[in-house]
Amino acid sequence: MTKKADSGYSLGKVAAYCGVTRKTILRWVQDGTIESFSLPSGHNRVPRTALVAFLKSNKMPIPEELQDKSKKSVLVVDDDPNIRKFIVNLFKPHFEVSEASNGVDACISIGSSTPDLIFLDNLMPYMDGLQVCRQLKQHPKLKDTKVVIVSAHLDGGREEMFKELVDKVIKKPFKPAELVSTALTLVSS
Repeated sequence: MTKKADSGYSLGKVAAYCGVTRKTILRWVQDGTIESFSLPSGHNRVPRTALVAFLKSNKMPIPEELQDKSKKSVLVVDDDPNIRKFIVNLFKPHFEVSEASNGVDACISIGSSTPDLIFLDNLMPYMDGLQVCRQLKQHPKLKDTKVVIVSAHLDGGREEMFKELVDKVIKKPFKPAELVSTALTLVSS
């Protein structure tokens, strides 16, 4: 027997996930904005993978029931796009990876889809790594989320503050293998 997720989602269900009308989803299907297939009856269905990709690309929350739990999820937060891209590419073979460019965007992302692990830069615009960590620890649902600080700017006092809030502190420049082994160890513990 085929599971519902394998046979795709009706346009009405997709509309509910996206917070729009069925007519809007139909328009998106017709213009190719969201991938779909037709049943012999002529009704359209949207595959789970296409729906999740659409939600991610439009920075929309991914409901718990749509998340792939076979891979652990990692959020990479760094204001330097080159470092962020490098870390994301390191993690892609092992994890479901999302990214944010500052602390505020990280909090928004965490609020819509709780990652298993967060790699967080210290110095970022709008909200630094320490502020993000404090926000996480205040929320009952997020207080056990694993966090790794990755930063070049850590003086002794700041590093000590982080050690009380995070699972690991890694200084830049870092060794790529160290990031991957740290991530794999933390998500398996």
